[in-house]
Amino acid sequence: AFIQALQQAGVTVTASPTGPNPEALLPPVASYQPGDMVGKYVSLPLSQFINLILKVSYNRGADLMTCLAAVKVGSTDCQQGLTAELATITKLGIPSESVFPFDGAGSDDQGRTTAAAMASFLRRARTTSYGRSLYDALPVLGRSGTLANVLTKSAVAGHAQLKTGNRAVGSPTNQIMLLGNSLGGYVETKSGRHVTVMVVVGNVPATSSSIVLLVTDEQAEMVAAIYNDL
Repeated sequence: AFIQALQQAGVTVTASPTGPNPEALLPPVASYQPGDMVGKYVSLPLSQFINLILKVSYNRGADLMTCLAAVKVGSTDCQQGLTAELATITKLGIPSESVFPFDGAGSDDQGRTTAAAMASFLRRARTTSYGRSLYDALPVLGRSGTLANVLTKSAVAGHAQLKTGNRAVGSPTNQIMLLGNSLGGYVETKSGRHVTVMVVVGNVPATSSSIVLLVTDEQAEMVAAIYNDL
């Protein structure tokens, strides 16, 4: 992306934007002096990037977050970002044996977590410095993001900030298995209570991909019941 941006700005770059990355051709780290700078790009705040990832389930961005977390702890190995992620979770009191991340986006079928761990993380994250940014970035049921078209006419619409998550796989025999489908976040109930919810199902045989949407709709109905009755 950086090579393409330079080329679009009229800068000649001999390296190709695709294919192997000629990392060995780069100058040593910290070899440039401040006086060598010819330009600077400042990105939007991290909260805006998180907003994009969570609102539309931008998996590529979620995987990139793992790399950014690695850089934050001084590593260029993206896998170290998972270690940093687990450290962040356990600092909130979540048992490490209840969360097993294998990638940033949750697209690795080996990844595992418990509903209790996710609910605890969401509840305790609200008390952190990043809690507000996390809350604001979540899709709003019936209003925005991946939940914009779910229960739009329901009383709960606009009162629940939730993240969808699903993983379905096809077998060599053309069968479909919904490995997991989750809906978790925050609900401001009809009585004015603020509650954290996590609804998860797993290992559901599916006759078609539309089953994923059906499960999400039914989980949203559960959230609507929580809104109405608590």
